[in-house]
This record gives sequence, structure tokens and C-alpha cells, in this order.
Amino acid sequence: MIMIDKGAVRFSPCSGCTPQQTVIYLTNYVLQHYATSPVYATLNGKTLITQFDLDKNYTLDWNAIQAATSPNIAWIFQSAAGFTHPVTSGSYSWMHATSTVYGMDYLTKFYNASMTAPQEMAWGAGYKGFNDTLASWGLNRVVGQQCGQTWLQTFSMINSYYNSGNQLPILQLVTWNDYEEGTELESGIDNCLTVSASISGSILNWNVKGYENTVDHYVVYFSADNQNLLELNTVSAGTHAMDLSPYTLASGSLFVQAVGKPSIKNQMSAPAKTPW
Repeated sequence: MIMIDKGAVRFSPCSGCTPQQTVIYLTNYVLQHYATSPVYATLNGKTLITQFDLDKNYTLDWNAIQAATSPNIAWIFQSAAGFTHPVTSGSYSWMHATSTVYGMDYLTKFYNASMTAPQEMAWGAGYKGFNDTLASWGLNRVVGQQCGQTWLQTFSMINSYYNSGNQLPILQLVTWNDYEEGTELESGIDNCLTVSASISGSILNWNVKGYENTVDHYVVYFSADNQNLLELNTVSAGTHAMDLSPYTLASGSLFVQAVGKPSIKNQMSAPAKTPW
């Protein structure tokens, strides 16, 4: 699907057009060049088109835009106000880059609004944080990652409103690869967690420092050369010991890996040398 960005209006391909005329031009371009594809996204047979910050930067008559384009468009607007927007079919949540409570105030307002408009689509959001201090256009806005807690809180927020019987139709991961905003997920979310392992007799023990609620499970490895790993066992989060007596192990080292929940970095312990 296509999102019409404020920049597409600012750098209008429609010579001499007003913002209103430019949005009409761009919308008709989407309808003519993209919406004709059988793989273009639709909602109840209508072409899905989203927008970003158009109303924030321009005064637009959306009823006139619809009249000059097509009534067969499912427009998705943004934030809580998007649910009551003219010609709306729903709204998407983003993130509040100046929030002092990690955007939870913004998400609460968005999901509360979505509950009042069940006939419209609500596109939820999961994000790890925000930091534009290194961006050339930045405003020194920082929403901390809290060592993965911000990420998990965005999902807890969703789960407080939606469930298997009332499912969130679409989830947006904000914004996957925007490194200049400090929102990229490709590199994994650092949970600031450390694992230290030791062996006492036939028992492997490990201590965890950090937020263990970011851990999905642990994997125990044996290595004879500290290079090649042999997986011994998978252990549930919350467990911090394993009996080695069922295994016949040569001298070498054991490692414990804390496998993070989805998109959270894995962390590996230093080697714990076998006493035999």
C-alpha cells in the first residue's frame, strides 16, 4: 500500500498546484498506477491509502478530496484523532517522541479512541524507543529504551485492550530500520543483561543481572575448544541451574546463552571451565 507523506506535498510533482490540489493529484496517481495491481492492499474492497502529517502541515478539505478522487478509498489517518477524521476508515498509532512516560500516554489515548470506533481499523504500534539527537534534522528528542522494557510495555498495552476474541487487525513496528531516529530494530534491542556461569560439582549454575523478563529461554552449550559449540539443553526462563551428570563431557567449557524475546538481543556468558 502507499502512504502519502507531507514531503510529497511539499515537493509537489503537480506544477503550480496548491496542497489541496497536490493531494488530489497524488491520490489519483496512486489509484491509477498502484491500486490497479491485484496485490495492492484493500479493506472491504476499498483501496487502502495512508498519510503522514498532512493535516499537521496543511489545511485540507477531505470531503472535497474524496469527491475529486474516489469514494472507494479506505483512508487510514493517524493517532487518536484519526478515528473521528472526515472520510476515515481507521487510524494508526505512531509514537510520542516528546513523551515523558515512554509514549504510554499516547498509546492509551489511541487505544481508548479505538474502542469507541469498533467499526474502524486500529493499527497498533510496537517500538523500542526514539532518539533523534544524531539526525541532521533532529530536535534532541529522546524516549528511552529502558533496556527493552519500552518494547515490552508497548505489547502489554496492546494486550490490555485486545485478545484472541477481539484481535488487533494490524501491528506496526515503529519503524524497523530508521537508524537516524534510533528506532531501528534490525540490530536487535539491547536488554543490558549479563549472564555469568560457574560449575560446582556436577551442577552448572548461572546468575543473571538485568531484566530477566526480556529472556525467552536459556540454551546451554559445551565446547571443547571455546570455538565450536555443542547444544546440550534448552532451559526455561527463571531457571538458573542444570545437572550435568546425565552427560558424558570431556574437559572443556560450558556456556549459557540468554535467548531474548522476539527482537531482543541474545546474550552469552563467558566460558565456565569444567573441573574435570
